[in-house]
Order: sequence, then C-alpha cells, then structure tokens
Amino acid sequence: SDGVRFQVACEADGATSLWLDEAVGPGSVVQRRVAVPAGMRGRAVRLRLITLAGASSGRDWAVWVAPRVD
Repeated sequence: SDGVRFQVACEADGATSLWLDEAVGPGSVVQRRVAVPAGMRGRAVRLRLITLAGASSGRDWAVWVAPRVD
C-alpha cells in the first residue's frame, strides 16, 4: 500500500469547502477532530467523508470509525 488520503468536505449554500485533507501512510492509525468554523455553527450543511486511494489502490484498505458531529 502507498497510503490513502482522508478528506472532510462541507457543502453549504451551493459552495464546498474542504475542512480536512490528510495523507495517511500504511499501518497508520489517525484520530482527528475537525473544528466547525464559527460561521457554520447552527446552519444546515452536508458533510462528506471522502477516502482517496494513493497512486496504487491494490492494497489500500482504510476505514472511518465512529465519525460524529458534536
């Protein structure tokens, strides 16, 4: 495996912003908190959890575990 890229995108009012864009290497365990910008709190938005394979997807196994919005 050559790793994966995890992204969190927020869609609101016809625009999309990327809140997280992180490359993760093989065998890594990552725990991240993504802060909601103050201007977005209380608004209806669509969050997208995205996982992108590296250059070779042959052995790229990745998973989101228990994502939540607090």
